[in-house]
Amino acid sequence: MWALALWYWSLYNHSYEPNAKYSANFKREQLVFEAIKDIHIWEEIYVNYNWNPNSQEKLWFDTQVD
Repeated sequence: MWALALWYWSLYNHSYEPNAKYSANFKREQLVFEAIKDIHIWEEIYVNYNWNPNSQEKLWFDTQVD
């Protein structure tokens, strides 16, 4: 299974200390975003691309190339 998320999803950057989380609602074919910390006006929204906001697992693009 795969998904292509467009619209606002494409504006949310990855962080290992996110201020929002997301979950999938497969029945409605939606990604649902929810704040997990206060997000101030003009503050960027960050999610952890690992689905779990507490995950510290490195992402495939988060590796250094020598």
